[in-house]
Amino acid sequence: MAIRLEDAELAALSGQRPELWQLYIVLRTLMDYHTGLVGANRRISWRSLQEALYVEPGQGLEGTGTPTKAKVRRLAEGLARAGLVRNRSALKQLIFFLPLAGTDQFAPNKPGTNPAQTRHTHPGTSDS
Repeated sequence: MAIRLEDAELAALSGQRPELWQLYIVLRTLMDYHTGLVGANRRISWRSLQEALYVEPGQGLEGTGTPTKAKVRRLAEGLARAGLVRNRSALKQLIFFLPLAGTDQFAPNKPGTNPAQTRHTHPGTSDS
C-alpha cells in the first residue's frame, strides 16, 4: 500500500512531534479515499490506534511500547489543533475526517473502465 501526502498536509505536519506524524500516517492508511473519513466503513477504536502506534523497545530508547489511551487521545487533539483531522465521532463510533487529504473527488475525470462503444469482431459491420 502506498499513500501520497499533499503539500498542505506536509506543511501542517512540519515542526510537529514524531508521534503526531506517526498517528497521522496510521490514519491515512485507514482512510476511505472516496470520503476522506477514517472509521466510518471500517471501524476503528482507541485500542486499535494504540496497537498501531506500538514502538518496539530498544536499548537507550524512550517512549517505547504501546502508548496509553490518554496519550493517543492527546495526539488526536494535537492533529485537530494542527487542522489535520476533525473528530466526527457519533454513537460510540470513532470517526475522523481528514480535510487536507486528497480524495478520489479530486482525481481528474478518467475514461470509464467499460466504455459504451465496443469493438466489432468484423470491421465494417454493425450489430443491427
